Amino acid sequence: MGKFLRALYQRLGIRPSFSLAYHPELDGQTERVNQFIEFYLRSYVAADHLDWAKWLPLAEYVYNNAKHAATGKTPFELVYGRNPVMNPSNVPANVPEANHVANTLAQEWKEAESALRMTKERMAGTKGTIPKYSIGEKVWLDAKNVDIWSNSNKLDPKRLGPFEITRRSQATRLLSKSYKSPSQPFPDQPPPETIEGEEEYEVEQIIDSKRQQGKWFYLIKWKGYGLEDNSWEPKELLEHSQEEIQRFNKSQLKKACDAAKSL
Repeated sequence: MGKFLRALYQRLGIRPSFSLAYHPELDGQTERVNQFIEFYLRSYVAADHLDWAKWLPLAEYVYNNAKHAATGKTPFELVYGRNPVMNPSNVPANVPEANHVANTLAQEWKEAESALRMTKERMAGTKGTIPKYSIGEKVWLDAKNVDIWSNSNKLDPKRLGPFEITRRSQATRLLSKSYKSPSQPFPDQPPPETIEGEEEYEVEQIIDSKRQQGKWFYLIKWKGYGLEDNSWEPKELLEHSQEEIQRFNKSQLKKACDAAKSL
């Protein structure tokens, strides 16, 4: 710390306490905020994690508009004395584009509030208890010690599955139920769609591509399925996913152009 800062802290009566990367407990408030941001981004980022920056402004907005247990008020209330209006007017405007943006924002705000509420419920849950499971029940697998291909480990899902229990063992701590109430069954994975007489699963996103033996293959994230079900598929089998392929190729081209500009 420089001479200027030491003198300034002395005049202001500040006793600095610096935190280290491997000892973040000294800055617990920042760590708490970081945990929320990571959980929020993990809930909404695409499978390749490349759109995380797009969600940051909304995460900040929702966090500042949520009541904190320590104060009983939102940061907006403490700073500005009131909370901003979260819901647009139900009266439509004469400009369709404005109506579309307003409706999109309203939907994103609701989803963000749900993510924040889910975070609080998870943090308030009972810790240290060993859950009891039955054979045939579907559960989540803790992904802490599972290697997952991704662009950011921090944004990786914290759970995989669901998987059906086929036998019981002592390693029950590796399993955790859905964040929903235990009385609610886990929703079934979506069945394949029938297109032109053949069953097809819906592509949620294309994560990567490679050229092998003169053919293009794409790494597919399937809608309604976890990352453990991602698979490489040849281009000729993705006839009804041309929009996703074009979107992926466009994003790869933009990434290459941005990299070239930085040289």
